[in-house]
Amino acid sequence: MAELMGKAGGICKGRGGSMHVADNSVGIISESGIVGGGIPLATGCAFSAKVRGVDQVTLCFFGDGAVNQGTFHESLNMASLWKLPVIYYCENNGYAMTTSVGQSHGQPDIGLRAAGYGMPGVTVDGQSVGAVYEVASEAVTRARAGEGPTLIVANTYRFDEHDFGSVSPGEPYRSVEEVEAQKRDRDPILLYRTVLLDDGINEKRLRAIENEADQAVKQAVKFALASPMPRPETLPDFMFNSPPAGLHSFVARLERN
Repeated sequence: MAELMGKAGGICKGRGGSMHVADNSVGIISESGIVGGGIPLATGCAFSAKVRGVDQVTLCFFGDGAVNQGTFHESLNMASLWKLPVIYYCENNGYAMTTSVGQSHGQPDIGLRAAGYGMPGVTVDGQSVGAVYEVASEAVTRARAGEGPTLIVANTYRFDEHDFGSVSPGEPYRSVEEVEAQKRDRDPILLYRTVLLDDGINEKRLRAIENEADQAVKQAVKFALASPMPRPETLPDFMFNSPPAGLHSFVARLERN
């Protein structure tokens, strides 16, 4: 939360923002603000794991719009040739901002694209926690066995807009009824809540879990609001492995002027 607010207490010290969050301590290598930009980065990470002989598996998330980028095709081809331990996970929410998959994809069944690169293409209900876990686990096992990459296409839905203000009032690209039906019938949290109840988790335990999550979010917001903004003189920090001599003093002079 602090990172999203640009605060110095964020994991990227306020430099990352929502599109460039990275935290190596939990295995988040990087993000990319470019559509499809993270796919070749993930492929490189998987190549590193193979060269080092470790059992790490790279998991790369991207949207349906990214599969029309050249980086997608080049990366999947290379990963298949070299049997890299990587999972390409497409969150297919049906819309790239306001353009539907049917209007932008010559082959709207994204999972079929995997066949062109000699790898499994698995389509799964992205609103089902259990189904996603199962196919992801199988892909991890396959990667660690040296059998190469997997393309997972999780069919999901975006309740809100791609970003605030991206759609002008009076210019809807999907109906209110469509969105409300998805929220009512296809919310993955509500669906999994039902699964847990059916599996014997009682209502009291579920409420305790929900309260714990609610408190964690509130604490994150509180921490973010209390964190300071980065000081102007720290602008060059984290930009260079070996900062040029006099860079910090130069920035300080700019600030004073």
